[in-house]
Amino acid sequence: MPVISEVVHPLSLNFENQRKVILLRDVKKQSWDDVRKQVRNLKGKKPTVKLLRRVYKNFSKKKGRVVYKYKKCGRKPWKVTKGVESFLLRRLKALRCESICTTTVLQRELVNEKGVDLEASTIRKVLTRNGYFWLTRAQKRKYSPDVTAQRLAFAKAVLRMSKAQLRERLSLSLDGVVLSMAPKDPLERQNWCAHGDTHMWRKRCEAASPDLAGNDAYGKQVPLCISEGGFATVVFHKSKKLCTVEWADIVNGGKLTNAIRSLSPTKPRGPWWVLCDNETFLRTQVSQAAHKAQGISLWSVPPRSPDLNPVEKFWAWLRRTLRQKDWADLRAGRKALDKKAYQARVRSTCRTKRAQAVAASCAGGLRKVCKEVVAKKGAMVHPDKGGKLVDSQRLLAARQLWEDALRAASANGRPVSGKSSATSSSQFSLSWAAESRREFRIQSEAALLTYQGFNGLDHWRRFVSFVGSSFKRWRVKHWCATLETNTDGTDHAHLMLQFTQVVDRTTRSFMFEGLRPNVATTDLGGEGFCKKRMQQSITRGMFYVWANKVGTQLDETGAQCLAGNYGPVWSTEPFRYQVLGAWPEKLWKQRKLSHEVCRNYLFLTRDGVCFRKRNLEAAREHELGLAEDAEIEATTKRLRSNPSLYKAFPQVPVASQWLESFKKDSLRYAILVVMGPSFSGKTEWASSLFKNPLELKVGTLPHFPDKMRLFDRNKHDAIILDDIRDMAFLGDHQEKLQGKYNAKVEFASTLGGTCAYSKYLFQVPIVATVNFSTKNLDFLETHDWLKHASNRVVVNISGPFTA
Repeated sequence: MPVISEVVHPLSLNFENQRKVILLRDVKKQSWDDVRKQVRNLKGKKPTVKLLRRVYKNFSKKKGRVVYKYKKCGRKPWKVTKGVESFLLRRLKALRCESICTTTVLQRELVNEKGVDLEASTIRKVLTRNGYFWLTRAQKRKYSPDVTAQRLAFAKAVLRMSKAQLRERLSLSLDGVVLSMAPKDPLERQNWCAHGDTHMWRKRCEAASPDLAGNDAYGKQVPLCISEGGFATVVFHKSKKLCTVEWADIVNGGKLTNAIRSLSPTKPRGPWWVLCDNETFLRTQVSQAAHKAQGISLWSVPPRSPDLNPVEKFWAWLRRTLRQKDWADLRAGRKALDKKAYQARVRSTCRTKRAQAVAASCAGGLRKVCKEVVAKKGAMVHPDKGGKLVDSQRLLAARQLWEDALRAASANGRPVSGKSSATSSSQFSLSWAAESRREFRIQSEAALLTYQGFNGLDHWRRFVSFVGSSFKRWRVKHWCATLETNTDGTDHAHLMLQFTQVVDRTTRSFMFEGLRPNVATTDLGGEGFCKKRMQQSITRGMFYVWANKVGTQLDETGAQCLAGNYGPVWSTEPFRYQVLGAWPEKLWKQRKLSHEVCRNYLFLTRDGVCFRKRNLEAAREHELGLAEDAEIEATTKRLRSNPSLYKAFPQVPVASQWLESFKKDSLRYAILVVMGPSFSGKTEWASSLFKNPLELKVGTLPHFPDKMRLFDRNKHDAIILDDIRDMAFLGDHQEKLQGKYNAKVEFASTLGGTCAYSKYLFQVPIVATVNFSTKNLDFLETHDWLKHASNRVVVNISGPFTA
């Protein structure tokens, strides 16, 4: 049975009510008011008479319903759903390998396949959001199947060798390099030194500045070459290429073998293998004969594979090093070198320890490069980065993050007419100045400056006067400064400045008596300036300087070393701001504010006082407890180390046997009852039996003291129940004094159970100290539990317990 559906308005009628209108009107001849009472719309309410008239007029007796045209209204699907985004990325990856895939091509594919019509700009945004950009092709050209097979065979052959075999096989890595000398003409020499430097930091308006010119796209060739075997010089020659006769003379003259021996080969007398490219003059009959006479065999790298020849990496380092020295000569005003001097420079550079270390590193990386070639199935490996895929991905990811940060930092919309982009942005940034003057620049509405090296209060007062006299020059709107002490005892000053507009200045402009300030990129507690709430970020920075932090210096009157015109609402400064409760709390969490100062600031802010105060008091109480415990431990150690105040107690055999019983497994252990007169040293002697016992003052309490909650098996090695006034306490709590091995003991039990807590007391020594005046001492003889010697051990002290 076919199902008919129609898109209608929520206040319209369904098919049944449409037919009912026709029936009531035409057959029963009812009025519109009577029809309205018997018909309901899609919301279950009475429709309007106007709607009934429209339904009656547009009703199609042939189709039995009103035919609407809503199905053709609106536009095609245009939203970028997850399915659409996935389709675009999937088609991009497939089409870009076959042809040039543009956003127009993807737009056509999306309409044909999904029926979704997107603008080309929207598709570009989708691709950019997923990390795809319209860039030049970055990969090298492809290798033919034959070359790829040769590269794979070479790499696998290297990997099959052990390190010793590879060291023996790689006696020398041979290749030639062309090194250009700097011309003698001053202008040509400057252009030559700038060859290859295609980018520099400059303003767009400086494109035509003659002082910044000098990039010559054509390096000047000089008829001087250097051929390196391994990393020792073989020969200098004038022509760009050697011929067969010249190379045979070099080999027969022993220069090649001398270079090999200088590298300490595994076989000092040969035969040797030399890794080289496919130069023709190396494989002529004359050259082969010369090689055979010297015991040399050639080991060829595959065609067009400079990444498999380790010496190629060394040439890049050598050219860069020589270019740096040429630049140094030009800046120092020294004359250009002639051929002999240049050859001497090349030789001396190659003999340095740094060159030998670079050479060894390049040679040792051959195995690593071969692994990458095998992993890439013969593809090219970048010679300068070792061909590691992880390095390439890391660099590309870093570049992506940098580009995303630049896009996020830029202001939305068009810049205001007549103002620079720096003026329209409120962000805080540190940029580099010209290359001739490497120093930071401040481009921001505000800056937090830190001056190190202050010397006393007089130095501070001069600094405040200096800041006051620089307002007009710096264009300062609000400022605040303070003097603080470093952890090493030296002083430093903080200066927070808010300017009337965005400035572009170097830190040199803020120097004071030779002190150059350090400019921070944060305002409070390591947080950076927020572009959406720039003024609040500046205010946070002002409060960071204004706050009485730990280490803030005081003047002769005891007042804080503070100056400025911008302070909190409770201060008396000309300009004031509201302080949020989170600001002092964050400084307190970073240990920059003391408990007292933070508590005072919380009440002054009137922002979230209750919960922040509870957190503060809990932390303060905990730290005070730790400090008291440390003081008790230090005092105990000091007093017990004084022989005139504290003497060692004598050994009590009964107590020693009792302690030994805890070293063996048992279902239950006895408690130790120490009985003696008051002030006889019972508690001190009991404490001396253990390293860190938990001492509980019982007295007349019928229950365990609340301090029992602090018991920790990892910290306390015993429990001392001190000064028990009634032996009934021991009898009432016998289930706690001999803890079960398979259960915890519950304390502070109540009807509701809200205060109860549990402790595991199995195999924990428990000592009870009692006086002769303690009630019910006869329990030791009459009580069903205390009278058994297996449940308690009694030590009776008749007098003062001394050595």
